[in-house]
Amino acid sequence: MEVTKEEYLAAVERGATAAFADAAYLAKLKAKPSLTVKEAAACYGIGEGTLNKRRMQGLPPAYVKIGGSVFYKHEDILRYMEKNRVKVYES
Repeated sequence: MEVTKEEYLAAVERGATAAFADAAYLAKLKAKPSLTVKEAAACYGIGEGTLNKRRMQGLPPAYVKIGGSVFYKHEDILRYMEKNRVKVYES
């Protein structure tokens, strides 16, 4: 199947638009003081299931619960990530 120049350029434009939208969404999340489970997962690449499971087990990262809503602060997630860093040794 051949692709025309117009189809190719349209595909590139769609990809660039999606990439800019993703970057704008992440910038918006980073500017928020706290994140929902879904937002934290998207912002830091930690699965929603992982966050939910760890919360139910009383494990880090720390969270805030207001009513039925759960929120994570950036510094708590970053602290959790730093504590779980795997150190490698260069040869």
